[in-house]
Amino acid sequence: MANISDKQLLDRLGEFQKHGLSFEQKNRIIVSLRKARTKKKYGWKPMLPAAAAMLALLLVPVLFFSQLDQNQGGTGEQIRQGAKGSGPGHNYAEPGIKATPAERFTLHDKEHPESSLDVVGIPGKIAVMDPFEWVAEDKRNTAKMLVFAWGEEKKLLKNPLKIEATHVDTGITKLLAHAQLGSKRYGSDAHAVTSFQPIPKSGTWILSFSFAKEKFAEFSVHVKEPYVNTAVSTLLISQEDLHPGTFEDIYLDVQQTGLPEQIEVKWWNSDNPIKEQTYIFKKESEFADSTLYKGGFSVDAPGTWRMTVLGESTAVDIFD
Repeated sequence: MANISDKQLLDRLGEFQKHGLSFEQKNRIIVSLRKARTKKKYGWKPMLPAAAAMLALLLVPVLFFSQLDQNQGGTGEQIRQGAKGSGPGHNYAEPGIKATPAERFTLHDKEHPESSLDVVGIPGKIAVMDPFEWVAEDKRNTAKMLVFAWGEEKKLLKNPLKIEATHVDTGITKLLAHAQLGSKRYGSDAHAVTSFQPIPKSGTWILSFSFAKEKFAEFSVHVKEPYVNTAVSTLLISQEDLHPGTFEDIYLDVQQTGLPEQIEVKWWNSDNPIKEQTYIFKKESEFADSTLYKGGFSVDAPGTWRMTVLGESTAVDIFD
Protein backbone atom coordinates (compact mmCIF):
# COMPACT_ATOMS: atom_id res chain seq x y z
CA MET A 1 0.00 0.00 0.00
CA ALA A 2 2.87 2.38 0.66
CA ASN A 3 3.70 2.69 -3.05
CA ILE A 4 0.16 2.62 -4.37
CA SER A 5 -0.28 4.72 -7.52
CA ASP A 6 -3.02 7.27 -8.23
CA LYS A 7 -4.58 4.77 -10.66
CA GLN A 8 -4.56 1.98 -8.07
CA LEU A 9 -6.02 4.36 -5.53
CA LEU A 10 -8.90 5.13 -7.86
CA ASP A 11 -9.38 1.42 -8.57
CA ARG A 12 -9.82 0.92 -4.82
CA LEU A 13 -12.36 3.73 -4.80
CA GLY A 14 -14.12 1.98 -7.65
CA GLU A 15 -14.83 -0.96 -5.34
CA PHE A 16 -16.91 1.41 -3.21
CA GLN A 17 -18.49 3.09 -6.22
CA LYS A 18 -19.93 -0.19 -7.49
CA HIS A 19 -22.34 0.00 -4.57
CA GLY A 20 -23.57 3.33 -5.92
CA LEU A 21 -22.70 6.80 -4.68
CA SER A 22 -25.01 9.77 -4.54
CA PHE A 23 -24.27 12.89 -6.59
CA GLU A 24 -22.98 14.62 -3.46
CA GLN A 25 -20.75 11.70 -2.42
CA LYS A 26 -19.24 11.38 -5.90
CA ASN A 27 -18.41 15.05 -6.00
CA ARG A 28 -16.84 15.04 -2.53
CA ILE A 29 -14.46 12.36 -3.87
CA ILE A 30 -13.69 14.42 -6.99
CA VAL A 31 -13.05 17.54 -4.92
CA SER A 32 -10.80 15.56 -2.56
CA LEU A 33 -8.84 14.21 -5.53
CA ARG A 34 -8.40 17.70 -6.97
CA LYS A 35 -7.24 19.06 -3.61
CA ALA A 36 -4.75 16.21 -3.24
CA ARG A 37 -3.49 16.77 -6.78
CA THR A 38 -3.05 20.51 -6.16
CA LYS A 39 -1.08 19.91 -2.97
CA LYS A 40 1.13 17.35 -4.70
CA LYS A 41 1.72 19.65 -7.70
CA TYR A 42 2.86 22.59 -5.59
CA GLY A 43 4.83 20.57 -3.09
CA TRP A 44 2.58 21.07 -0.08
CA LYS A 45 3.31 18.68 2.75
CA PRO A 46 0.60 15.99 2.79
CA MET A 47 -1.30 15.58 6.03
CA LEU A 48 -0.85 11.79 5.92
CA PRO A 49 2.20 10.32 4.16
CA ALA A 50 0.97 6.87 3.25
CA ALA A 51 -1.26 6.33 0.24
CA ALA A 52 -3.38 3.99 2.32
CA ALA A 53 -4.07 6.89 4.64
CA MET A 54 -4.89 9.04 1.62
CA LEU A 55 -7.52 6.49 0.61
CA ALA A 56 -9.05 6.81 4.05
CA LEU A 57 -8.85 10.59 3.79
CA LEU A 58 -10.79 10.55 0.53
CA LEU A 59 -13.46 8.30 1.95
CA VAL A 60 -13.92 10.13 5.25
CA PRO A 61 -16.05 12.96 3.76
CA VAL A 62 -18.28 10.41 2.02
CA LEU A 63 -18.81 8.34 5.13
CA PHE A 64 -19.14 11.41 7.34
CA PHE A 65 -21.83 12.98 5.19
CA SER A 66 -23.63 9.65 4.84
CA GLN A 67 -23.80 9.37 8.61
CA LEU A 68 -25.04 12.95 8.92
CA ASP A 69 -27.75 12.27 6.35
CA GLN A 70 -28.89 9.24 8.32
CA ASN A 71 -28.85 11.11 11.64
CA GLN A 72 -30.72 14.12 10.26
CA GLY A 73 -33.05 12.25 7.96
CA GLY A 74 -31.40 13.71 4.84
CA THR A 75 -30.79 17.32 3.97
CA GLY A 76 -33.74 17.83 1.67
CA GLU A 77 -36.02 19.03 4.46
CA GLN A 78 -33.47 21.66 5.48
CA ILE A 79 -33.15 23.27 2.05
CA ARG A 80 -35.68 25.53 0.43
CA GLN A 81 -34.92 26.25 -3.20
CA GLY A 82 -35.83 29.64 -4.60
CA ALA A 83 -36.97 32.81 -2.91
CA LYS A 84 -39.65 35.42 -3.33
CA GLY A 85 -38.59 38.19 -5.65
CA SER A 86 -37.80 38.96 -9.26
CA GLY A 87 -37.15 35.63 -10.94
CA PRO A 88 -36.57 32.12 -9.56
CA GLY A 89 -34.45 32.22 -6.43
CA HIS A 90 -33.46 35.86 -6.86
CA ASN A 91 -34.02 39.12 -5.04
CA TYR A 92 -32.24 42.41 -5.64
CA ALA A 93 -30.19 44.69 -3.40
CA GLU A 94 -28.31 47.91 -4.04
CA PRO A 95 -25.14 47.12 -6.06
CA GLY A 96 -21.72 48.10 -4.74
CA ILE A 97 -22.19 46.83 -1.18
CA LYS A 98 -19.11 45.62 0.68
CA ALA A 99 -18.24 42.98 3.24
CA THR A 100 -15.15 41.57 4.91
CA PRO A 101 -13.33 39.12 2.62
CA ALA A 102 -13.46 35.55 3.85
CA GLU A 103 -10.43 34.12 5.63
CA ARG A 104 -9.18 30.61 5.04
CA PHE A 105 -8.34 28.73 8.22
CA THR A 106 -8.34 25.23 9.68
CA LEU A 107 -10.59 23.73 12.33
CA HIS A 108 -9.46 20.84 14.53
CA ASP A 109 -11.53 18.14 16.20
CA LYS A 110 -10.57 17.98 19.88
CA GLU A 111 -11.89 14.41 20.19
CA HIS A 112 -9.85 13.33 17.16
CA PRO A 113 -6.63 15.42 17.07
CA GLU A 114 -5.57 13.90 13.76
CA SER A 115 -8.73 15.19 12.10
CA SER A 116 -8.89 18.73 10.67
CA LEU A 117 -11.03 20.62 8.18
CA ASP A 118 -10.25 23.61 5.96
CA VAL A 119 -12.91 26.30 6.09
CA VAL A 120 -13.56 29.86 4.91
CA GLY A 121 -15.31 32.62 6.84
CA ILE A 122 -14.76 34.72 9.96
CA PRO A 123 -12.81 32.96 12.75
CA GLY A 124 -14.84 32.63 15.93
CA LYS A 125 -18.06 33.75 14.20
CA ILE A 126 -19.11 31.84 11.08
CA ALA A 127 -17.45 29.50 8.59
CA VAL A 128 -18.29 27.07 5.82
CA MET A 129 -16.30 24.15 4.55
CA ASP A 130 -13.75 25.27 1.96
CA PRO A 131 -15.23 24.14 -1.38
CA PHE A 132 -11.79 24.11 -3.08
CA GLU A 133 -13.00 26.83 -5.46
CA TRP A 134 -16.18 28.83 -5.98
CA VAL A 135 -17.32 28.47 -9.60
CA ALA A 136 -20.38 30.06 -11.19
CA GLU A 137 -23.23 27.77 -12.31
CA ASP A 138 -21.58 24.70 -10.79
CA LYS A 139 -22.94 22.56 -7.97
CA ARG A 140 -20.12 20.04 -7.66
CA ASN A 141 -18.00 21.92 -5.12
CA THR A 142 -20.93 22.92 -2.91
CA ALA A 143 -23.21 19.90 -3.25
CA LYS A 144 -22.57 19.13 0.41
CA MET A 145 -21.42 21.85 2.79
CA LEU A 146 -20.68 22.09 6.49
CA VAL A 147 -21.57 25.32 8.28
CA PHE A 148 -20.01 26.25 11.64
CA ALA A 149 -21.10 29.02 14.01
CA TRP A 150 -19.85 30.43 17.29
CA GLY A 151 -21.98 32.29 19.83
CA GLU A 152 -24.74 31.84 22.38
CA GLU A 153 -26.08 28.31 21.99
CA LYS A 154 -29.72 29.28 22.61
CA LYS A 155 -29.61 31.86 19.84
CA LEU A 156 -27.83 29.57 17.41
CA LEU A 157 -30.29 26.71 17.82
CA LYS A 158 -33.57 28.65 18.06
CA ASN A 159 -34.22 29.42 14.39
CA PRO A 160 -33.01 27.95 11.09
CA LEU A 161 -30.00 29.67 9.59
CA LYS A 162 -30.71 31.40 6.28
CA ILE A 163 -27.79 31.66 3.87
CA GLU A 164 -27.95 34.09 0.95
CA ALA A 165 -25.44 35.38 -1.59
CA THR A 166 -25.52 38.90 -3.07
CA HIS A 167 -23.62 39.84 -6.22
CA VAL A 168 -21.69 43.04 -5.52
CA ASP A 169 -21.79 44.44 -9.07
CA THR A 170 -25.49 43.87 -9.82
CA GLY A 171 -27.18 43.52 -6.43
CA ILE A 172 -28.73 40.17 -7.39
CA THR A 173 -29.43 38.09 -4.28
CA LYS A 174 -29.59 34.29 -4.43
CA LEU A 175 -30.92 32.04 -1.67
CA LEU A 176 -28.31 29.33 -1.15
CA ALA A 177 -29.81 27.28 1.68
CA HIS A 178 -31.65 27.03 4.97
CA ALA A 179 -29.89 24.96 7.65
CA GLN A 180 -30.84 23.98 11.18
CA LEU A 181 -27.76 24.19 13.38
CA GLY A 182 -27.16 21.37 15.80
CA SER A 183 -24.38 19.86 17.88
CA LYS A 184 -20.87 21.20 18.38
CA ARG A 185 -18.13 20.01 16.06
CA TYR A 186 -14.54 20.97 15.21
CA GLY A 187 -14.47 23.46 18.09
CA SER A 188 -17.59 25.34 16.99
CA ASP A 189 -20.62 26.03 19.18
CA ALA A 190 -22.99 24.63 16.55
CA HIS A 191 -22.83 23.16 13.07
CA ALA A 192 -25.05 21.91 10.25
CA VAL A 193 -24.76 19.97 7.02
CA THR A 194 -26.52 21.41 3.99
CA SER A 195 -26.22 21.96 0.25
CA PHE A 196 -25.72 25.27 -1.53
CA GLN A 197 -27.58 26.12 -4.69
CA PRO A 198 -25.28 27.08 -7.61
CA ILE A 199 -24.19 30.72 -7.73
CA PRO A 200 -25.34 32.06 -11.12
CA LYS A 201 -22.64 34.62 -11.99
CA SER A 202 -18.93 35.16 -11.58
CA GLY A 203 -17.53 38.04 -9.53
CA THR A 204 -17.52 39.06 -5.88
CA TRP A 205 -20.44 37.73 -3.85
CA ILE A 206 -21.34 38.48 -0.23
CA LEU A 207 -22.50 35.47 1.76
CA SER A 208 -24.98 36.54 4.45
CA PHE A 209 -26.05 34.41 7.39
CA SER A 210 -29.17 35.34 9.34
CA PHE A 211 -31.60 33.98 11.94
CA ALA A 212 -35.21 34.99 11.28
CA LYS A 213 -34.75 38.62 10.15
CA GLU A 214 -31.62 39.25 12.19
CA LYS A 215 -28.33 39.23 10.30
CA PHE A 216 -25.70 37.18 12.11
CA ALA A 217 -22.60 37.57 9.92
CA GLU A 218 -21.43 38.06 6.36
CA PHE A 219 -18.26 37.80 4.30
CA SER A 220 -17.31 38.04 0.65
CA VAL A 221 -15.89 35.40 -1.71
CA HIS A 222 -14.67 35.49 -5.29
CA VAL A 223 -16.65 33.27 -7.65
CA LYS A 224 -14.83 32.20 -10.80
CA GLU A 225 -16.16 32.02 -14.36
CA PRO A 226 -18.00 28.74 -15.16
CA TYR A 227 -16.21 25.53 -16.05
CA VAL A 228 -15.86 24.61 -19.74
CA ASN A 229 -18.98 22.63 -20.65
CA THR A 230 -20.11 20.66 -23.67
CA ALA A 231 -23.43 18.85 -23.95
CA VAL A 232 -21.88 15.68 -22.50
CA SER A 233 -18.88 16.78 -20.43
CA THR A 234 -17.37 19.31 -18.08
CA LEU A 235 -13.69 20.24 -18.09
CA LEU A 236 -12.98 21.04 -14.46
CA ILE A 237 -11.08 24.27 -14.98
CA SER A 238 -12.67 27.70 -14.78
CA GLN A 239 -12.70 29.70 -17.99
CA GLU A 240 -10.97 32.57 -16.18
CA ASP A 241 -8.00 30.30 -15.45
CA LEU A 242 -7.50 29.56 -19.15
CA HIS A 243 -4.66 31.57 -20.70
CA PRO A 244 -2.12 30.70 -23.42
CA GLY A 245 -0.01 27.88 -22.06
CA THR A 246 0.05 24.19 -21.16
CA PHE A 247 -2.34 22.61 -18.67
CA GLU A 248 -1.64 19.27 -16.99
CA ASP A 249 -3.58 16.89 -14.75
CA ILE A 250 -6.97 18.41 -15.60
CA TYR A 251 -10.06 16.38 -14.79
CA LEU A 252 -12.85 15.85 -17.33
CA ASP A 253 -16.25 14.75 -16.00
CA VAL A 254 -18.20 12.96 -18.76
CA GLN A 255 -21.90 12.34 -18.15
CA GLN A 256 -21.81 8.89 -19.72
CA THR A 257 -20.76 5.39 -18.68
CA GLY A 258 -19.39 2.36 -20.49
CA LEU A 259 -16.73 4.49 -22.19
CA PRO A 260 -13.24 3.37 -23.30
CA GLU A 261 -10.11 3.65 -21.19
CA GLN A 262 -9.08 6.78 -23.06
CA ILE A 263 -10.82 9.38 -25.18
CA GLU A 264 -9.73 12.16 -27.51
CA VAL A 265 -10.18 15.83 -26.60
CA LYS A 266 -9.69 18.15 -29.56
CA TRP A 267 -8.81 21.84 -29.48
CA TRP A 268 -8.50 24.28 -32.36
CA ASN A 269 -8.33 28.03 -32.77
CA SER A 270 -11.25 29.48 -34.72
CA ASP A 271 -8.77 31.76 -36.52
CA ASN A 272 -6.85 28.69 -37.70
CA PRO A 273 -9.27 25.72 -37.80
CA ILE A 274 -6.88 23.62 -39.90
CA LYS A 275 -4.45 23.38 -36.98
CA GLU A 276 -6.47 20.98 -34.86
CA GLN A 277 -4.75 19.55 -31.79
CA THR A 278 -5.75 16.19 -30.32
CA TYR A 279 -5.04 15.20 -26.72
CA ILE A 280 -5.58 11.89 -24.94
CA PHE A 281 -7.44 11.83 -21.63
CA LYS A 282 -7.23 8.59 -19.64
CA LYS A 283 -10.00 7.11 -17.52
CA GLU A 284 -9.52 7.65 -13.80
CA SER A 285 -12.75 6.24 -12.42
CA GLU A 286 -16.30 5.36 -13.36
CA PHE A 287 -19.35 6.24 -11.29
CA ALA A 288 -22.98 5.19 -11.57
CA ASP A 289 -23.83 8.01 -13.98
CA SER A 290 -20.53 9.44 -15.23
CA THR A 291 -16.90 8.76 -16.02
CA LEU A 292 -13.91 10.74 -14.76
CA TYR A 293 -10.93 11.27 -17.06
CA LYS A 294 -7.65 13.13 -16.61
CA GLY A 295 -5.24 14.63 -19.11
CA GLY A 296 -3.59 17.77 -20.42
CA PHE A 297 -3.75 20.18 -23.33
CA SER A 298 -2.17 23.36 -24.70
CA VAL A 299 -3.49 26.60 -26.16
CA ASP A 300 -0.78 28.70 -27.75
CA ALA A 301 -2.54 32.00 -28.43
CA PRO A 302 -5.44 34.13 -27.24
CA GLY A 303 -8.68 34.12 -29.20
CA THR A 304 -11.78 32.00 -29.59
CA TRP A 305 -11.02 28.29 -29.44
CA ARG A 306 -13.27 25.27 -29.70
CA MET A 307 -13.07 22.10 -27.62
CA THR A 308 -14.64 18.84 -28.79
CA VAL A 309 -15.37 15.83 -26.58
CA LEU A 310 -17.17 12.75 -27.97
CA GLY A 311 -18.41 14.73 -30.96
CA GLU A 312 -19.81 17.61 -28.88
CA SER A 313 -18.14 21.00 -29.27
CA THR A 314 -18.14 24.29 -27.37
CA ALA A 315 -16.52 27.71 -27.83
CA VAL A 316 -13.92 28.89 -25.30
CA ASP A 317 -12.52 32.42 -25.17
CA ILE A 318 -8.81 32.52 -24.26
CA PHE A 319 -7.39 35.82 -23.00
CA ASP A 320 -3.81 36.92 -22.31
